[in-house]
Amino acid sequence: MAEQPERPAFPFAPKSAPAVPRQPLGGSDPTPMPVATPGDDEDIPGPCDPTIKSGEPPQKKPREVTRVPLRESQAAIPVSSPPPPEAPASPAARPIPEHLRQLGPYVIKDRLARGGMGMVFLGEDPALNRRVAIKVMAREVSADADALARFQREARATAAIEHPNVAMIYMVGAADDGSPFLAMEFVDGGTLEGRIRAREPLVISEAADQMIQVAEALGHAKKKGIIHRDIKPANVMMTAKGQVKVVDFGLAKIFHEDSFRTTA
Repeated sequence: MAEQPERPAFPFAPKSAPAVPRQPLGGSDPTPMPVATPGDDEDIPGPCDPTIKSGEPPQKKPREVTRVPLRESQAAIPVSSPPPPEAPASPAARPIPEHLRQLGPYVIKDRLARGGMGMVFLGEDPALNRRVAIKVMAREVSADADALARFQREARATAAIEHPNVAMIYMVGAADDGSPFLAMEFVDGGTLEGRIRAREPLVISEAADQMIQVAEALGHAKKKGIIHRDIKPANVMMTAKGQVKVVDFGLAKIFHEDSFRTTA
Protein backbone atom coordinates (compact mmCIF):
# COMPACT_ATOMS: atom_id res chain seq x y z
CA MET A 1 0.00 0.00 0.00
CA ALA A 2 1.26 3.42 -0.89
CA GLU A 3 2.41 5.58 1.98
CA GLN A 4 -0.07 8.46 2.88
CA PRO A 5 1.42 11.93 3.31
CA GLU A 6 1.49 13.28 6.85
CA ARG A 7 -1.43 15.69 7.61
CA PRO A 8 -0.96 18.78 9.73
CA ALA A 9 -2.42 18.81 13.26
CA PHE A 10 -4.73 21.78 12.41
CA PRO A 11 -6.62 20.86 9.24
CA PHE A 12 -7.71 24.42 8.36
CA ALA A 13 -4.30 26.01 8.79
CA PRO A 14 -2.59 27.16 5.60
CA LYS A 15 0.20 25.01 4.35
CA SER A 16 2.78 27.61 5.19
CA ALA A 17 1.69 27.76 8.88
CA PRO A 18 3.58 25.47 11.24
CA ALA A 19 1.66 22.75 13.02
CA VAL A 20 0.49 23.65 16.53
CA PRO A 21 1.18 20.87 18.99
CA ARG A 22 -1.77 19.92 21.16
CA GLN A 23 -1.42 20.35 24.90
CA PRO A 24 -2.91 17.61 27.02
CA LEU A 25 -5.43 18.53 29.72
CA GLY A 26 -3.73 19.34 32.97
CA GLY A 27 -0.42 19.82 31.20
CA SER A 28 2.76 20.78 32.93
CA ASP A 29 2.87 24.34 31.54
CA PRO A 30 2.77 26.53 34.69
CA THR A 31 2.01 29.78 32.80
CA PRO A 32 -1.59 30.82 33.74
CA MET A 33 -3.95 32.23 31.17
CA PRO A 34 -4.45 35.99 31.28
CA VAL A 35 -7.38 37.03 33.47
CA ALA A 36 -9.55 40.09 32.72
CA THR A 37 -9.86 42.19 35.85
CA PRO A 38 -12.81 44.56 36.35
CA GLY A 39 -12.15 48.25 35.98
CA ASP A 40 -12.77 50.87 38.58
CA ASP A 41 -16.14 51.80 37.03
CA GLU A 42 -17.57 48.25 37.09
CA ASP A 43 -19.96 47.15 39.81
CA ILE A 44 -20.20 43.47 38.88
CA PRO A 45 -17.05 41.40 38.20
CA GLY A 46 -16.74 39.67 34.86
CA PRO A 47 -17.04 35.91 34.28
CA CYS A 48 -13.26 35.53 34.17
CA ASP A 49 -12.72 36.92 37.65
CA PRO A 50 -10.80 34.26 39.65
CA THR A 51 -12.51 35.39 42.86
CA ILE A 52 -15.85 33.93 41.68
CA LYS A 53 -16.32 30.34 42.59
CA SER A 54 -18.12 27.98 40.29
CA GLY A 55 -21.90 27.94 40.82
CA GLU A 56 -22.04 31.16 42.91
CA PRO A 57 -23.84 34.27 41.61
CA PRO A 58 -21.66 37.33 41.16
CA GLN A 59 -21.65 39.71 44.10
CA LYS A 60 -22.07 43.44 43.64
CA LYS A 61 -19.06 45.42 44.72
CA PRO A 62 -19.79 48.17 47.22
CA ARG A 63 -19.22 51.58 45.70
CA GLU A 64 -17.11 53.95 47.68
CA VAL A 65 -18.77 57.32 48.27
CA THR A 66 -16.70 60.33 49.09
CA ARG A 67 -18.60 62.66 51.41
CA VAL A 68 -17.82 66.35 51.13
CA PRO A 69 -18.56 68.32 54.27
CA LEU A 70 -20.94 71.26 53.93
CA ARG A 71 -19.58 74.71 54.23
CA GLU A 72 -20.88 76.92 56.97
CA SER A 73 -22.79 79.08 54.48
CA GLN A 74 -24.54 76.02 53.10
CA ALA A 75 -25.39 74.53 56.46
CA ALA A 76 -26.93 77.76 57.68
CA ILE A 77 -29.44 78.20 54.82
CA PRO A 78 -32.87 78.65 56.45
CA VAL A 79 -35.79 76.62 55.10
CA SER A 80 -39.02 78.59 54.98
CA SER A 81 -42.23 76.66 55.60
CA PRO A 82 -45.36 77.44 53.54
CA PRO A 83 -47.89 79.70 55.23
CA PRO A 84 -50.83 77.92 56.87
CA PRO A 85 -54.09 77.90 54.89
CA GLU A 86 -56.46 80.70 55.66
CA ALA A 87 -59.52 79.77 57.66
CA PRO A 88 -62.89 80.53 56.06
CA ALA A 89 -64.18 83.91 57.01
CA SER A 90 -66.87 83.93 59.65
CA PRO A 91 -70.01 86.10 59.28
CA ALA A 92 -68.47 88.60 61.70
CA ALA A 93 -65.41 88.90 59.41
CA ARG A 94 -67.63 89.74 56.39
CA PRO A 95 -69.18 93.06 57.33
CA ILE A 96 -72.40 94.08 55.60
CA PRO A 97 -72.59 97.68 54.36
CA GLU A 98 -74.96 99.80 56.41
CA HIS A 99 -77.16 100.70 53.45
CA LEU A 100 -77.65 96.98 52.63
CA ARG A 101 -78.72 95.75 56.05
CA GLN A 102 -82.37 96.12 55.08
CA LEU A 103 -83.58 95.58 51.51
CA GLY A 104 -87.30 96.01 51.18
CA PRO A 105 -88.98 93.66 53.66
CA TYR A 106 -85.84 91.50 53.96
CA VAL A 107 -83.28 91.64 56.74
CA ILE A 108 -79.75 90.76 55.58
CA LYS A 109 -78.15 88.03 57.70
CA ASP A 110 -74.91 87.15 55.90
CA ARG A 111 -72.94 87.58 52.69
CA LEU A 112 -72.86 84.40 50.61
CA ALA A 113 -70.74 85.35 47.62
CA ARG A 114 -69.12 88.22 45.77
CA GLY A 115 -68.44 88.58 42.06
CA GLY A 116 -67.80 91.07 39.32
CA MET A 117 -71.46 92.03 39.04
CA GLY A 118 -72.09 92.50 42.75
CA MET A 119 -72.81 90.45 45.85
CA VAL A 120 -75.22 87.74 46.99
CA PHE A 121 -76.65 87.91 50.50
CA LEU A 122 -78.65 85.63 52.72
CA GLY A 123 -81.79 87.46 53.77
CA GLU A 124 -84.83 86.69 55.88
CA ASP A 125 -88.44 87.70 55.48
CA PRO A 126 -89.66 88.27 59.07
CA ALA A 127 -93.33 88.27 58.07
CA LEU A 128 -93.16 84.86 56.38
CA ASN A 129 -90.22 83.44 58.36
CA ARG A 130 -88.55 82.51 55.09
CA ARG A 131 -84.94 82.69 53.97
CA VAL A 132 -84.17 84.23 50.61
CA ALA A 133 -81.12 84.80 48.43
CA ILE A 134 -80.69 88.44 47.39
CA LYS A 135 -78.53 89.44 44.44
CA VAL A 136 -77.40 93.06 44.68
CA MET A 137 -75.84 94.67 41.63
CA ALA A 138 -72.96 97.02 42.32
CA ARG A 139 -73.94 100.64 41.75
CA GLU A 140 -71.02 101.30 39.41
CA VAL A 141 -71.93 98.22 37.36
CA SER A 142 -75.57 99.28 37.13
CA ALA A 143 -74.40 102.42 35.30
CA ASP A 144 -73.61 100.13 32.35
CA ALA A 145 -76.77 99.90 30.26
CA ASP A 146 -75.96 96.38 28.99
CA ALA A 147 -75.28 95.03 32.49
CA LEU A 148 -78.48 96.56 33.84
CA ALA A 149 -80.47 95.12 30.94
CA ARG A 150 -79.07 91.68 31.66
CA PHE A 151 -80.02 92.00 35.33
CA GLN A 152 -83.58 93.01 34.46
CA ARG A 153 -83.80 90.27 31.82
CA GLU A 154 -82.91 87.65 34.40
CA ALA A 155 -85.70 88.84 36.71
CA ARG A 156 -88.34 88.94 33.98
CA ALA A 157 -87.40 85.59 32.46
CA THR A 158 -87.18 83.73 35.76
CA ALA A 159 -90.50 85.12 37.00
CA ALA A 160 -92.24 84.18 33.75
CA ILE A 161 -91.19 80.51 33.73
CA GLU A 162 -92.81 79.32 36.98
CA HIS A 163 -91.44 75.78 37.13
CA PRO A 164 -90.44 73.66 40.16
CA ASN A 165 -86.94 73.20 38.70
CA VAL A 166 -86.35 76.95 38.27
CA ALA A 167 -85.52 79.14 41.28
CA MET A 168 -88.41 81.50 41.98
CA ILE A 169 -88.19 85.30 41.99
CA TYR A 170 -89.94 87.03 44.90
CA MET A 171 -89.16 90.70 44.44
CA VAL A 172 -87.23 93.25 42.39
CA GLY A 173 -86.21 96.55 43.96
CA ALA A 174 -83.45 99.03 44.68
CA ALA A 175 -81.32 99.74 47.75
CA ASP A 176 -81.07 103.15 49.41
CA ASP A 177 -78.05 104.03 47.25
CA GLY A 178 -79.87 103.02 44.06
CA SER A 179 -78.24 99.61 43.64
CA PRO A 180 -80.79 97.23 42.02
CA PHE A 181 -81.49 93.92 43.75
CA LEU A 182 -83.66 90.88 43.27
CA ALA A 183 -84.86 88.50 45.97
CA MET A 184 -85.13 84.87 44.93
CA GLU A 185 -85.57 81.39 46.34
CA PHE A 186 -82.73 80.29 48.62
CA VAL A 187 -81.27 76.92 47.58
CA ASP A 188 -79.38 75.26 50.43
CA GLY A 189 -77.65 72.41 48.58
CA GLY A 190 -75.00 74.27 46.58
CA THR A 191 -74.22 74.02 42.88
CA LEU A 192 -73.42 71.05 40.68
CA GLU A 193 -70.06 72.67 39.98
CA GLY A 194 -69.26 72.61 43.70
CA ARG A 195 -69.99 68.90 43.87
CA ILE A 196 -67.78 68.23 40.87
CA ARG A 197 -64.89 70.24 42.33
CA ALA A 198 -65.26 68.42 45.65
CA ARG A 199 -65.13 65.10 43.71
CA GLU A 200 -68.25 63.86 45.42
CA PRO A 201 -69.30 60.46 44.07
CA LEU A 202 -72.36 60.56 41.82
CA VAL A 203 -74.59 57.53 41.42
CA ILE A 204 -75.55 57.03 37.79
CA SER A 205 -79.25 56.92 38.55
CA GLU A 206 -78.96 60.11 40.63
CA ALA A 207 -77.02 61.96 37.92
CA ALA A 208 -79.52 60.83 35.28
CA ASP A 209 -82.41 62.10 37.41
CA GLN A 210 -80.70 65.49 37.82
CA MET A 211 -80.19 65.84 34.07
CA ILE A 212 -83.85 64.96 33.48
CA GLN A 213 -84.86 67.77 35.85
CA VAL A 214 -82.58 70.22 34.03
CA ALA A 215 -84.07 69.16 30.68
CA GLU A 216 -87.61 69.60 32.01
CA ALA A 217 -86.80 73.11 33.23
CA LEU A 218 -85.21 74.13 29.92
CA GLY A 219 -88.04 72.54 27.95
CA HIS A 220 -90.66 74.42 29.94
CA ALA A 221 -88.73 77.67 29.48
CA LYS A 222 -88.64 77.11 25.72
CA LYS A 223 -92.41 76.74 25.67
CA LYS A 224 -92.54 80.17 27.32
CA GLY A 225 -90.33 81.57 24.54
CA ILE A 226 -87.14 81.70 26.69
CA ILE A 227 -83.77 80.13 25.79
CA HIS A 228 -81.29 79.99 28.70
CA ARG A 229 -78.07 80.15 26.58
CA ASP A 230 -75.75 79.79 29.60
CA ILE A 231 -76.48 76.37 31.06
CA LYS A 232 -73.48 74.97 32.95
CA PRO A 233 -72.77 73.23 36.30
CA ALA A 234 -72.37 76.60 38.06
CA ASN A 235 -75.96 77.52 37.10
CA VAL A 236 -77.46 74.25 38.29
CA MET A 237 -78.23 74.30 42.01
CA MET A 238 -79.65 71.52 44.15
CA THR A 239 -81.61 71.47 47.34
CA ALA A 240 -80.62 69.27 50.28
CA LYS A 241 -83.24 66.76 49.08
CA GLY A 242 -81.77 66.55 45.59
CA GLN A 243 -84.22 68.76 43.69
CA VAL A 244 -82.60 70.69 40.84
CA LYS A 245 -82.99 74.47 40.51
CA VAL A 246 -81.78 76.17 37.33
CA VAL A 247 -80.62 79.75 37.94
CA ASP A 248 -79.10 82.77 36.15
CA PHE A 249 -81.21 83.62 33.12
CA GLY A 250 -79.20 86.81 32.58
CA LEU A 251 -78.09 85.76 29.08
CA ALA A 252 -81.46 84.30 28.13
CA LYS A 253 -82.97 85.01 24.74
CA ILE A 254 -86.59 86.04 25.17
CA PHE A 255 -88.95 85.66 22.22
CA HIS A 256 -92.28 87.50 22.18
CA GLU A 257 -91.49 89.39 25.37
CA ASP A 258 -94.78 91.27 25.09
CA SER A 259 -96.65 88.01 25.52
CA PHE A 260 -96.01 87.98 29.25
CA ARG A 261 -95.86 90.66 31.89
CA THR A 262 -94.54 90.38 35.41
CA THR A 263 -95.22 92.46 38.49
CA ALA A 264 -93.01 92.92 41.50
